[in-house]
Amino acid sequence: MAVIEQGQARRNTLLEGTTLQMGKYRIDGMLGAGGFGNTYEVTNTGFDKRFAMKEFFLKGVSERKGDTTVVTVPMEENKQLF
Repeated sequence: MAVIEQGQARRNTLLEGTTLQMGKYRIDGMLGAGGFGNTYEVTNTGFDKRFAMKEFFLKGVSERKGDTTVVTVPMEENKQLF
């Protein structure tokens, strides 16, 4: 899989090395981002298998809380849409 270069903009994306579901998945790199979400190359650490994982993340509606995995919808009028 072609991973996006680290120097490219990574605003509102998970950082490389981030783990999800109590360490079950590890973010290895970013594959792409669009209007409906971010796509990452991840490793299932239990099986040492790599695959793509899509994160639902509405551009212009969702925001990430700092460098965490927490996604927020700051504008009240967008909460129902999300």
